[in-house]
Amino acid sequence: MQPDLATSLPALSLDELQPATAASTHASNVVVPEPLRSLVDAGDVRGIEALGDVDFRQPYDDFRTPTLLHRALDLGHERLCAHMLRTGGEALARAPGLHSATLAHVAARRGNVEALRTILRLAPEFLHAEDELGWTPLHDAAMEGRLAVTEYLVRKGADLEHLDRITRDGQTPADLAEQSEAGSAPRESGNRLVLEGSDSSVLRRHRPRLWASVVIRSVQLDDSSISLG
Repeated sequence: MQPDLATSLPALSLDELQPATAASTHASNVVVPEPLRSLVDAGDVRGIEALGDVDFRQPYDDFRTPTLLHRALDLGHERLCAHMLRTGGEALARAPGLHSATLAHVAARRGNVEALRTILRLAPEFLHAEDELGWTPLHDAAMEGRLAVTEYLVRKGADLEHLDRITRDGQTPADLAEQSEAGSAPRESGNRLVLEGSDSSVLRRHRPRLWASVVIRSVQLDDSSISLG
């Protein structure tokens, strides 16, 4: 009597039943091998240079961190980010991220002005790029209270005609900048922006999210009395 093949064979996962394509054979737990992983984590530019040619577009881990540059940005390694962008050029700058976020979104969120400047030079359309929620790099910078990035993006021309652009979850950059802030807030009076009970230098140092909102709204109102520094 022949054995019942349906019960005698081991169960196969869906991945094993898929055709052998590059996408389906990519292990879900792929990580960067040593010593490259440790060098990236340490921000060791010279150590990475000693390895020779490195493709910085490779994923750092199982797709939570899409590229090595994403990892360097997350860790705040500015020199390493600059090295990666010099080496990887436009192909790296245009590497896709999670939820349709560009590397300009990531650099803005992390406050890395120099990396953002290079990314926008290589991919200028990213200045107005939207992720899946409709957020632009300006939204990310405002949300994180990244004053220097906010100023840079405003001066660069980010959303100058659409500074009140509402994301798909109903928030503007100014809303995001004021989120989590309490106490004194800017208010509009006629065509001017009034800071209630706060000096701008104090805002810059201690209330970066609120100051980001001031920067954004001053451009909206064309208020030359607000010094962006």
